[in-house]
Amino acid sequence: GGGGGGEGGGGGDTFWRSAFELGAWGCAGTQLNSMGLQQLSAVRVTLILATVNILTPALAAIFGTSDSQRSIPRRTWLACALCLVSTVLAVQVSP
Repeated sequence: GGGGGGEGGGGGDTFWRSAFELGAWGCAGTQLNSMGLQQLSAVRVTLILATVNILTPALAAIFGTSDSQRSIPRRTWLACALCLVSTVLAVQVSP
């Protein structure tokens, strides 16, 4: 068997496999982000990173597997709008 973290019956193996996958995706994302910072302007990187805050709840609303996952609170959408507006304002400021 695999270590702890499961609910009996070999669940630990599933836990560690999932943890490894999550770590691999996180590592790959960080590496791609670092490479992108070297290749793109600061303005483009800012826009790309800001879209994560907007896409995450949007994708949850579209692809959520239950009603509770698809139901995004109004304050989350307001936060997304604030993120979008602040990013646009930050990008438009001339040095």
